[in-house]
Amino acid sequence: MSGESLASSSPSPSAGRSHGRLPLDAVLATDELRRRPARPADPAAENDALTALVEALARPDAQPLQELAECLLGLCRAHSAGVSLLDTDAGQPVFRWRAVAGRWAARRGGTMPRDHSPSGVTLDRREPQLFSHPERHFHFASTLDLPIAEALVVPFFVGDRAAGTLWVLAHDASRRFDGEDARLLTWLARFAALAERADELGRVQAQLDARRLIDDERTAELAGLRRLQELSLRLLRSSDETTLYESVIDAACEIMHSDFASIQRFVPERGELKLLAHRGFEPAAAAAWKWIAPTAHTCCGMALAGKERVLVPDVESFPPLAGTDVLEAYRGAQMRAIQSTPLLSRQGQVLGMLSTHWRRVTHPGAEDLRKMDVLASLAADLLQRAQADQALREADVRKTEFLAMLAHELRNPLASLHNALQIVREAGDEGCAGGAALDDPQAVRAATAIMDRQLAQLVRLVDDLLDISRISRGRIELRKERIDLATVIQQALETMAPMCKQLEQTVTVELPDGPILLDGDATRLVQVFGNLLNNACKYSERGRRVRLAVRVERPAGAGAAGQAIVSIRDEGIGIAVDQLGRIFEMFAQVDTSLERAQGGLGIGLTLVKTVVELHGGRIEARSDGPGHGSEFEVRLPLAGEPAEGGEEGGEGSGAGSGSGHRILVVDDCQDAADSLALLLRNSGHETRVAYGGAEALQVAEEFRPNVVLLDLGLPQMDGYETCRRLRATPACREAFIVAQTGRALDEDKAQTEEAGFRAHLVKPVALEDLAKLLADVPACRSDG
Repeated sequence: MSGESLASSSPSPSAGRSHGRLPLDAVLATDELRRRPARPADPAAENDALTALVEALARPDAQPLQELAECLLGLCRAHSAGVSLLDTDAGQPVFRWRAVAGRWAARRGGTMPRDHSPSGVTLDRREPQLFSHPERHFHFASTLDLPIAEALVVPFFVGDRAAGTLWVLAHDASRRFDGEDARLLTWLARFAALAERADELGRVQAQLDARRLIDDERTAELAGLRRLQELSLRLLRSSDETTLYESVIDAACEIMHSDFASIQRFVPERGELKLLAHRGFEPAAAAAWKWIAPTAHTCCGMALAGKERVLVPDVESFPPLAGTDVLEAYRGAQMRAIQSTPLLSRQGQVLGMLSTHWRRVTHPGAEDLRKMDVLASLAADLLQRAQADQALREADVRKTEFLAMLAHELRNPLASLHNALQIVREAGDEGCAGGAALDDPQAVRAATAIMDRQLAQLVRLVDDLLDISRISRGRIELRKERIDLATVIQQALETMAPMCKQLEQTVTVELPDGPILLDGDATRLVQVFGNLLNNACKYSERGRRVRLAVRVERPAGAGAAGQAIVSIRDEGIGIAVDQLGRIFEMFAQVDTSLERAQGGLGIGLTLVKTVVELHGGRIEARSDGPGHGSEFEVRLPLAGEPAEGGEEGGEGSGAGSGSGHRILVVDDCQDAADSLALLLRNSGHETRVAYGGAEALQVAEEFRPNVVLLDLGLPQMDGYETCRRLRATPACREAFIVAQTGRALDEDKAQTEEAGFRAHLVKPVALEDLAKLLADVPACRSDG
């Protein structure tokens, strides 16, 4: 027994003060049940109550526990009756009144702490208990609006779990409970347990259990559920999609007693349903219904549009089909009745459709439709699993292709570097294999140009690999400023000029008059249009033309900024229609053959899409198929009106001269350290080299550098620790310490800043970037 608000108008004299409570034994009167004469049983009333309870369990809209409370009230001739269930409230165990009848009916839904209530005592003792004026012991006297002369409480259990109690109350001395009342409550406790189990096991199984008490007809329904379970186990073990889909539609036909069935998958790229498997369709019907749009007048199309089942017992009398070609198609396929049930994910998204069809007018029963819902839920899970498995297989294929492409892309520049290095080496030898020295400055210049280009290609590949990580983790960040789109496109064209010249291709550009202002990251947008132009040239034959056109759309109305639309169209190999939906996926390649590949790791379009969307824009690809070229259209929002005060000023002149520095280069790769020190000496700086952290501390003490270029991946003492120790010495307390590393993630930069580095450069360090950095570093004083 429990309650939420038990207000009292006239509490007993001992009530309301915890120190005045009587002990539990003073309010327990259970022994009275055996001493009092028991009234005769009423089999007819019991039978009526049993029938009402079973019917309540079978009705989906019924409230079985409330029906039980009403039965308790009548059979025991009580003043109040109810059912309390164990629950939790704010993490504490309580009894919740799930059903109440009689004078306290308004208290339904209230709670009382489990550990200080008659129900708690009864559950602990696991047998019926009779309480006399229980308010004298329990803490609810001050909340009673009706006194409790007697309370008879009986526990009930679901399996071995204590679930709750049944109770009846007498509010005055006109009613005293006896052994017959205890027997009735104990007998009806079985139905309370059954109703509670119905909530746990589901309405269908609960109905079967309830009906089994009075009607063997439910045996057939239980067998049907077992068939569903066996089907689910069989489907879960199936690794073949075709077998899986055929098993689902066979089960649908069996459940719905239908002549035809079909299962379809929803394809988001097309917004349509695709037929996966069917039973009974003629080839012409299967071909006609291979794709179904939500705007179609078919039953599955209407179910897709509404995300709920469509049931048509007779297509001839269904108004939406009247006079349509779909009705004629149904007649031709001999389909008179149809139902289509959407297959929904756990998030409510449509994954597909499961339909059954009959040759005759059919009104499916509620039980069959419930089984169909169970099957549809199972099919949705299996369809989602099949799609996930397919995505994993495709990802594995793309990974394999990516690794092959990466190996190919790395070998090309490495081979070129190897050959160019051999040319330079022979130019320095007194004699070469042919017996004569290679004294050709033009050849050396050509070789160094090759090395410069191929090194830049390797750096680009490494940058692409870093962008893979950034895209995967959603860590692409923009540094926005007010920029002119024409300038961005010009810079992208400059990066493509060497490739266009090599392939004898022409890029035509159409730009509107006047500036096209955007709020964007110029570097990332150059990357976007450079990637798109790169692809256009890469996948076009020698001598072809690429067209870049920009137009501006400004909608009517004040304050509407509009958008810039950039179209890049080529005359290349084109894109198959079935690939248009996946070309923006990571590692996707329009043509994956190594013979066709012209460079890149298959992440360019993924990066392009990511950057464009971060700018609030969108990108779309179009092609009429292989051999017909392709077009990429980028839409970017235009900037609003500039703030008062105009654009920010230009770059400052820097705080230092950029020369006259004492620079300590620290790197465990001796070739890297020595070559960088040589380049810096040639630029007018004084340099020293150290190949480890401990050596760097020793050299710094004597050399007293004002700039330290420090590698992070040093053995024994890493760059972070070396930086901290250098900062602790008088020689380098004010030195400008720069991290030079292959680590380029944002968290790497934050870590170097925290360790005391003033700047973070990514290997290989470009000399011009280093020169810009050193230009802002004060030159060292001659006195050291």
